[in-house]
Amino acid sequence: MKLVKIEEVVCGDIIAKTINSNGGIALIRAGTPLTNKMIELIISRGFSYLYIEDESKIEVIEDVVTQELRLEAIGEIQKLTAAIIAAKIAISRDLYSHLMDTVNQLIKDLSANTITIVNLIDLKNHDDYSFVHSVNVTILALMVGISLGYSVKNLRELGMGAILHDVGKKEIPIDILGKPSQLTKKEYDVIKLHPQIGYEKVKDVLELGAVGRSVILQHHEKLDGTGYPAGKKKDSIHEFAQIAAIADVYDALTSDRPYRRRYTPSHALEYLYGACGSHFELRLVKIFSDHIAPYPVGCRIKLSNGEDAIVSDISANRYRPIVRVGSNQIDLCKQLNTTIIDILM
Repeated sequence: MKLVKIEEVVCGDIIAKTINSNGGIALIRAGTPLTNKMIELIISRGFSYLYIEDESKIEVIEDVVTQELRLEAIGEIQKLTAAIIAAKIAISRDLYSHLMDTVNQLIKDLSANTITIVNLIDLKNHDDYSFVHSVNVTILALMVGISLGYSVKNLRELGMGAILHDVGKKEIPIDILGKPSQLTKKEYDVIKLHPQIGYEKVKDVLELGAVGRSVILQHHEKLDGTGYPAGKKKDSIHEFAQIAAIADVYDALTSDRPYRRRYTPSHALEYLYGACGSHFELRLVKIFSDHIAPYPVGCRIKLSNGEDAIVSDISANRYRPIVRVGSNQIDLCKQLNTTIIDILM
């Protein structure tokens, strides 16, 4: 199995991991040889990368949460957001209860799961960015909360706040959200309204507590006071919101957007560390990074000896993984004079 850019996929390549569409429908199942029409369909749905089978025989890695649960969460937040924006109070409260059940299941599964490293490529195997992003942020934030020893009650507040953190964006004009070039100051000022809009929409409709609502309101605040909407500093920003902010920025950076290509996981982690002290708390970024694979299994990398390799195992060391070059496996923890100089994503 290897991870390839969609533009490198050719007719006859065999899908190694099922591609799901919005709503959980399998677009193309694992083991299917690709046709040109299938490739066109995948491109039209916005997918940038695929896992395909190759001679490396690297096994498909297990998701940190099941596909079924992730798709259920995506569907639930999509329906609830529509009801909130439409001010359908009774329906919103009923859907909120369903979403709470789903978040509780996420907490249960993540708490029990022995997999602690998130392979973000798996979290993005879906064609609806906005709601996938909300679920990704929730999973990432919950993993940090679990590492910090939060109670189930606190994890529930963190999870519900995280999954609803961008509900206010549904009131922002799509031509601004999807603009492929730099925003004007006026347009950016409109974007900056979404935390307050989301907070106001939720507080009068749902039973989310004050702590959960703070995630919605404060997830764009920064330690140095340069964030929005209130320019809060350091201790005045709730820890839950700080965790969600880290997850939000990381997932956004590692996603293709209309105005830029995605960052590699390692590049995005470097960005987070570079913003410690000004935007994020170092303690929280360190805990967050413990759950991220800088070099995900299946991705291609360039080694310092000039060879291209495929990451095959990160269980022993995320930064010095076992890699495959042709038919040979190399443990970079043992071959210390060979380093990773680039990730070919």
